This record gives sequence, C-alpha cells and structure tokens, in this order.
Amino acid sequence: MQLRHHSLIGRWPRHNLSAKLRDHPLLKHRGVRAWPPVWVKCSSVPAEKLTGEIGILRHVYFYSQLPTRLFLLNEIDGGNYIGTLLCDNAAFCLELSKHLRQHIATSIKDIGDLDLSHTL
Repeated sequence: MQLRHHSLIGRWPRHNLSAKLRDHPLLKHRGVRAWPPVWVKCSSVPAEKLTGEIGILRHVYFYSQLPTRLFLLNEIDGGNYIGTLLCDNAAFCLELSKHLRQHIATSIKDIGDLDLSHTL
C-alpha cells in the first residue's frame, strides 16, 4: 500500500487569505513578533517607555543602510515617541514602509488592523 501526503498549503487562492499587520507572519525578528513596538519618548531622560497600540502615526523612517528596520514616530498625549519595527525580511520591510506612509495621522490601533494580505 502506498501512502500519499496531501497538503492544503498552496491550494487556497491568496486573495482569500487575510493578514492584519499585527498578525503578519513576516513581521517578526528572530522568531519574535515585532508588533506593537516599544514606544520610547524622544525627549526624556531617563527614557520613558510605553507599550501597546496607542497614539497616532506621524512619520515612517526607512534607511537603506538598515533595511530590516522601520522607525515609527508616534504622537501620544502630545508627546513624540519613537518605535522600532524589526523584520527579518528586508523586502517586506521596504514594502511595509511604503504602505505605512499612506496611513500617516492614523491611530496605531487602526494601523494594527490594516490588511496586508497582498504581501503574502
């Protein structure tokens, strides 16, 4: 008797898949989820840190010298905070930077809800 392995992977059309930013399989660094980033206040010593899907996205920084990192400027209660997203996949990181730039002035919670299934 010959056994056959049947896999469903690759059988589903990609347009039926959904991937919110917060759950995206490529938004990881060394196997650890990168969302949401830790938010560090830009002008405080010692550094004030916040966590969670809080604030409003104000700017996205991508540097080709650091292709697996995105720096997000976030406004929380009138203060500026920076968060770093680390991705193992440089191409995904670049694509994500372009996508996020279209959502400046959007709440971080709504950013987490963005559908990125087109990047799968």
